[in-house]
Amino acid sequence: MIPNEGFWDKNERMERPLSPHVTIYNASFSTTATSENIIRKIIPNEGFWDKNERMKRPMSPHITIYRFPLPAVLSISHRITGVALSGLAMGMGVGALVLPGTMSGYVEMIQALNIPIWATAPAKMILLWPLVYHGINGIRHLTWDTGRAFDMKTIYTSGIAVLAISLAGAAGIVAYCL
Repeated sequence: MIPNEGFWDKNERMERPLSPHVTIYNASFSTTATSENIIRKIIPNEGFWDKNERMKRPMSPHITIYRFPLPAVLSISHRITGVALSGLAMGMGVGALVLPGTMSGYVEMIQALNIPIWATAPAKMILLWPLVYHGINGIRHLTWDTGRAFDMKTIYTSGIAVLAISLAGAAGIVAYCL
């Protein structure tokens, strides 16, 4: 009789025991109640997904089912807005060097399109909010660099304040510039 028969697959036992008391089994715990024989050997040049499907391995929990806490979301968005603003600044610099004409000529061209306010206001908000958010959240980070406001309650409170102030500030600037 095989020891721990409920955990091990009987057919996976090695032929030759190491000693009279120890027998090595392939590490294949029976985690399901199926009776099918799953081959657990490595097949050369088999892809990762093909191997997992063949072995009927369950998919691990993924990042899409994890709910990030507010500080993590704000940290990630601060980095994303920083990269986006850097890319925009570089693109505008390259555009100023390469494209013909001046910036005022491009502004006049956009104004001549007579785009309605219901389209320009959200477009301006989409372009302006990352700048305002990154600036205000940057001040929050500079405060942290001094060693202040590092308890969890203040981190959450200041995070909500940064979101509210950045949205209100960007909306105010857009409304002022219409």
